[in-house]
Amino acid sequence: MFLYWILVIISIVTVLWLGVVGFSTYKFIFPPKLKDSKLPKNRPKNPKEVGLEYQEATISGYKGVPISLWWLPQPQAAPIVILSHGFAINKAMIITFIKQFYERGYQVLAMDHRAHGHSGGVVCTYGYYERHDMLACLKWVTEKAPNQPIILFGASMGSIVNSMLLSLPETQKFPIRAAVLQSPYADLPTMTRYIIRQHLGFLETIFAAPIIWFTEKNGNFQLEAVNPAKVLATVSIPKLFILGASDDEIPASFTKDTYQMAAEPKELIIFEAGHNDIHRVGGKVYWDKVFQFINQYV
Repeated sequence: MFLYWILVIISIVTVLWLGVVGFSTYKFIFPPKLKDSKLPKNRPKNPKEVGLEYQEATISGYKGVPISLWWLPQPQAAPIVILSHGFAINKAMIITFIKQFYERGYQVLAMDHRAHGHSGGVVCTYGYYERHDMLACLKWVTEKAPNQPIILFGASMGSIVNSMLLSLPETQKFPIRAAVLQSPYADLPTMTRYIIRQHLGFLETIFAAPIIWFTEKNGNFQLEAVNPAKVLATVSIPKLFILGASDDEIPASFTKDTYQMAAEPKELIIFEAGHNDIHRVGGKVYWDKVFQFINQYV
């Protein structure tokens, strides 16, 4: 009878362990697809709802994954801003940014990353495969608007995708003039362990390794290969780092570390804000600083 209960306890613990590992892996690399029907009612679903004309397109990303785009050209030739959104949202959630850049005279390209919004794919790899999708976007937009300077703008995961894009040698033939990186972190393994610790506390020491292992197996990529700080240390294009001092999703210290490791030229702006409200808290100051930075290079 004693052995029976021991086996029962072991079975229960094993099931719970597998459940935690499996659920955590699922949440980490299989984001819920946020489509129009799931957007808050007061949010615009496309640029036309805020008075902007735009074109829709779907291009073939890495290994044929369909990538959904919005393209907002200006009537005359103008610099291009490529916008890269964060985890588990879509391009409709960054219409505020689209509007700001377009109304300042920039042409704007926004996409849904793979496994997000209206794009294909089910697995998010935080820049590992997304950088190749972004390369396809670069090729597409430079055919639409050749010989125009390009600015990369990414927030949260979007800043990681843009950083990883710059690791590809092919990007050197495109006229990328500067990058705005809001709330990046130095490397994905460190960020992953932080997320696990936030949710599981001291159990992070037990669950981190298997969660990372399952993530790598299911996502077919190595977390350690997503290392924005290593990339940015070798990239000489101008970089503007933006962070929220009270960010509890990607700690301010992570972004500061990434900034410290990045090559010159670079700038850092800090707002007394959290993760998702930096542009709202910063208001006019935020946008003035962003445009003051990028206008130097276009």
